[in-house]
Amino acid sequence: LEAAIAKEEESCVQSLRAELQEARLVMLAAGSKMQEQSMTEVVSAQKSDLALAAFKKRCADLLQGRQELKLAEQQATEEASQAKKEASEAMKEASESKARLERM
Repeated sequence: LEAAIAKEEESCVQSLRAELQEARLVMLAAGSKMQEQSMTEVVSAQKSDLALAAFKKRCADLLQGRQELKLAEQQATEEASQAKKEASEAMKEASESKARLERM
């Protein structure tokens, strides 16, 4: 009877060892999967950061371009105003010259 009990105990111990080994393998696989998922999330976050940085740079470039355009528009307006003044003065001088010539 003792031999049968010892044999049964040994069988149970072997079964428990096999289950423990299987559980360890499952845990290792789950850990590996979690590590892989974590790395995927890190890569994804890095890609998102790069995309965000590129978007911010594009926005900054557009803002700078807009400011440059406003400055160019302001300069063109000032130049047009100056040209209008000069044309007005030239017309006035021409009118005065014409009046002098008519008096002669």
